[in-house]
Amino acid sequence: MTSRPAFLDQQPPPGYVAGIGRGAVGFSNHADSSGLTFSGKPQEIPVEDDVEDETYRAIEARLRRKPRQSTPEKPAETTTKIADEFSDLKSGLGDVSVAEWAALPEPQDFTRRNKRQRLLEKSQQRFYAAPDSLIQRELQGHAPIVEESTTKKTDIDSVNAARDQLLSSRLDAMLAPATSTVKLTETDISEAQKAQSARGDLAKSRALMASLRKTQPNSARSWLLSAQLEVEHHQMAAARSIILQATRVLPRDKSIWLEAIRIHENSPQLRSVVASALDRVSTSEDIWLEAVKLESTSQEKKVAVMKGIESIPASIKLWQALLEFVPDTETAKFAAKARELCPRHWPFWQIVILASEEKAAKDLLNKARKQFKNDTTVQAEIWLIAMKLEEKLDHQDKLDKLAKKAVTVEADWLSLAQQAEREQSLQTATAITKAFLTQNPDADLDEYVESYPIMARAYYDTKLQSSTSVEDWLELLALERSKQGGNYEELWKAYKRAIGQHPQQVVLSLMMAKDQWKLAGDVEAARTTLAAITTANTEAAVSVWKARIKLELSEGEFDKALEVSKQSLVEPSDKVWYKYVHLLRAAKVLERAKVDDTLILNTIDDGLNKFPLSHNLWLQKVQVLCDDGQWAEAETAAKSAPKFPEMQRLLAQIYVHQNNVMMARSTLDYALTKWRNIPGIWYDAIILQLSQNNKVEARQLVARALQACPSSGLIWSIQFDLLDPKKRKPALVEALKACDNSSEILVVVGLDFWRQKKPQKALEWWKRAIDADPTNGDAWTAVYLADANQFAWDDYEAAFDRINQGHWWLPIAKGPQWRMATPRELVVAASRHMATAADKPGVCNIA
Repeated sequence: MTSRPAFLDQQPPPGYVAGIGRGAVGFSNHADSSGLTFSGKPQEIPVEDDVEDETYRAIEARLRRKPRQSTPEKPAETTTKIADEFSDLKSGLGDVSVAEWAALPEPQDFTRRNKRQRLLEKSQQRFYAAPDSLIQRELQGHAPIVEESTTKKTDIDSVNAARDQLLSSRLDAMLAPATSTVKLTETDISEAQKAQSARGDLAKSRALMASLRKTQPNSARSWLLSAQLEVEHHQMAAARSIILQATRVLPRDKSIWLEAIRIHENSPQLRSVVASALDRVSTSEDIWLEAVKLESTSQEKKVAVMKGIESIPASIKLWQALLEFVPDTETAKFAAKARELCPRHWPFWQIVILASEEKAAKDLLNKARKQFKNDTTVQAEIWLIAMKLEEKLDHQDKLDKLAKKAVTVEADWLSLAQQAEREQSLQTATAITKAFLTQNPDADLDEYVESYPIMARAYYDTKLQSSTSVEDWLELLALERSKQGGNYEELWKAYKRAIGQHPQQVVLSLMMAKDQWKLAGDVEAARTTLAAITTANTEAAVSVWKARIKLELSEGEFDKALEVSKQSLVEPSDKVWYKYVHLLRAAKVLERAKVDDTLILNTIDDGLNKFPLSHNLWLQKVQVLCDDGQWAEAETAAKSAPKFPEMQRLLAQIYVHQNNVMMARSTLDYALTKWRNIPGIWYDAIILQLSQNNKVEARQLVARALQACPSSGLIWSIQFDLLDPKKRKPALVEALKACDNSSEILVVVGLDFWRQKKPQKALEWWKRAIDADPTNGDAWTAVYLADANQFAWDDYEAAFDRINQGHWWLPIAKGPQWRMATPRELVVAASRHMATAADKPGVCNIA
């Protein structure tokens, strides 16, 4: 094994350069190291070389002396301009708002999306092989390709540009626009663009305006534009300086001084500017009005206006301003002076005429007709003033004559009638309306009924003189009813006129009695009106008897109601017998008269002798027997009665009470074969099966019932009870769709939430039920049950007379024991019934 040479670990000698002995490049050569280059004397330069050097120097000097065109350094200049431009932009960055920064688009990477787009376009390209014959036929109809290429040179650049433009438009249409994290409205973007444009153009605009003022110093427009430019950029000091300079250049220009006043509006120099303006342009009414605004009290304003009138006596604006600051007692005096100085201004005439006595006013009217004989608008106003004067003097005949003459003048008389009504000239408004309708019998004034009751009354009065329609009278009565403020004389007059024209229309007398009772609170007048009604129509007569009975019951006069009901038996109708029997049953329960079951049954038999097919009387008889516990007699009576759905249901209930389930089921099956579409029969049959714990048969009956009565909330209520809780929600959705969101199904849905201990949710559904149908008593009952403290009593009592349905409501409202109950007592009782029945199978179990 060889050992390492020792010299490798020693220090090199001084001046040693590695590799120099081998002629290494980058170092010195052998001659340099040996010192041969610098040995001996310096070499002398030959004379020929000096001559050549001199020749080259002479050539270079000649070239330097030759003149050259100095070319500007364009890149440097361009760089300087770009730098200046960026300097302006950078100086404006401090004014950039947050909305403008947010409007900058976010950087996005479209590489993958563009690649997908290119692949999609490539996949949509289609190439098809064409036969030579097809190509030959195409060539025969066109010039040869060689000739085309030789006669016209193709512009490759334009073709490429068009292609790029087409592709760009397609990509822009297909790619979704870049979205920003901040949603900006069009107003924000517009304001940002305007601000950016204003900053960029301000310097140029200032230079342009300065040049314009220099070239056109006597043009007010150039000064105004310059000042407005500064105002738009909130440079108020510069704007004031420019406009004051303009007042010195154009001291007599009104527009310059008005702009100066506007710019100095919040400046301490405003008063001095206005004073200077008045010194130089004292004939400008606008400047005088600006001076008036500077004053604080009415007296100071009046003095300022009068100074302006001294300078401009015929100024309409200054006279109008003066009339605002003078006392009411002096208005006519100043208006008379204004009329003399401004004779073509009608409002001054109008003030003086209305403040004058009768003779003077008429003289002024005649002068005004001559003064404004060519102005139809003022002529109409003159006629209107004349009619107001006659109304003021209580000359109704003259007023009607003036109205008939006035409407012959071409004018918008309906608008003038509205003006008269707004100014409380009611007789004038009435006279104009009637005269206009006489002149234009086909005019339609329905749009004025709500806002202008006086015109509407005149419209109906005129219309009803030739009309025989009851509907027109009903519209007039509704108008009178809504516009009365405690005084009903006009309403009673309208009723009497309507009844006199249509004596056979009992509805008019019934409406009058109701308004006398409910609206005016006059019960005796209502009784008199109802007692005076005579009609040969049985149905109308029955309605009158019912109204009389209802009036007495509502006033707590049960004995009078019973007596009136007994008197009504003279009518050939089973309805009056039903009503009388119902009151007898109530008298027995309430112990208001000596009435027993024997009397009631004898009365029913008397009624049946006259009306043997009356369903209501047969139901009353069976119910009386059931209430008295005579079940066998009740069964016999039910079998003897005509067969109708309600009697079959009642017969089935009698069998259930007698524990004869087979006969009850047979009776209901028979009823279903006859009246398949009546939900109550299906309901009784299902409840009967549930009472016997036959849930399978009950579910089958529910399925059949929903096929026969798909929109019955009564059946859906049982369906919800029989379903698993997890399946109720889809069933609720299906029920709402099948029942078309009826009030009945909304009550059922709300009750389902009530059972789930969600009262607030239930309340929302029940309120929706009221909105869907206010005549559903169950909806009102449910809302009271859920929130009795916040119950809308006013809305309920307003709708009470129209409530005629409800599975919980009707048994209470029609029950004899509740005959004398108030509306509030009825809803409380029905809510208790609902609360106890809600937890039973079938939400409407009220049998």
